[in-house]
Amino acid sequence: MYLNKLKIAFLLAVLTFGIPKTQAAINLGVAGPANWTVLTLGGNIDVSNVNGLIVGNVGMTTPGAALTISGSADVFGKVYLEHNGTVSVSGGSTTGTIYGGLSGTGGNYSQDVYLTSVKTAALNASTTFAGMASTMTVPGNAITGSAAQTIHGGAGVNVLNLSALTISGCALTFDAPAGATFIVNITGSFTLSAGADILISGGLTPFDIVYNTIGTGTTVNWGGGHNPNHPEITPPIVNGIVLAPQRDLNFAPGNIVGEAIGNSLNLYSGSYIKGFTPVPEASTVYASGIVMVVAGLTVFKRQRSKE
Repeated sequence: MYLNKLKIAFLLAVLTFGIPKTQAAINLGVAGPANWTVLTLGGNIDVSNVNGLIVGNVGMTTPGAALTISGSADVFGKVYLEHNGTVSVSGGSTTGTIYGGLSGTGGNYSQDVYLTSVKTAALNASTTFAGMASTMTVPGNAITGSAAQTIHGGAGVNVLNLSALTISGCALTFDAPAGATFIVNITGSFTLSAGADILISGGLTPFDIVYNTIGTGTTVNWGGGHNPNHPEITPPIVNGIVLAPQRDLNFAPGNIVGEAIGNSLNLYSGSYIKGFTPVPEASTVYASGIVMVVAGLTVFKRQRSKE
């Protein structure tokens, strides 16, 4: 019930108002959230789950990569494929045009040059961020455990270099004034469990923080979903840009408000990634949807509130 209400709220909001396009403060060039919600640089995307949702454009920068959608999951945006790429839909849907690949608009090789430039931009951005010196530290150079905490940043660029970010059942909040940015470099594990969230406060937006997960280490793994016996435990939500170009992303479930870039992506158990790209080609807008959006988002807000 919770996931159905959440999905309806997002879809109606997009159909009625669209997704606002804003200039991102974190510079990823053509790989940034002004263009994409999801990018994979080396593998497939599997959105095989009930009520799974991607809001925004999807790009797959590897020849032959496959996007699989099933179990009533939806991709609400355009899909761009390298040559020999495929999209398989069974029980779900895509609402935007598919470009490139074996069956997309423009022909099999039509998106190769563009997607190569997108991949290069993402890799270059990750390398640039990884080379930045810390402007702050935390004890042990890692954030772990189950105690809520807030990281306070100042004006300008805040850089936090971590050996790991692994939290469970708590909220980690990044706080800074409007116009500030956070670069969070992670060389080791990046895991969330038991409903752990990463939140933002002050003047930060999801455009202003990036979690740059470096190298070919462990999978970025998030889980700990909604349990009817424990309504206080909800799927992890992360605000910001997850940049893990050489790592697989496995969200079962795990949710993002921002952008996800990984080697590959598994989006399971009702997970969603809500981006900020303008959603194209919505065929019809219903005037009565405005009332339903307000009602749906109110339900979502109540369900996501933490005691």
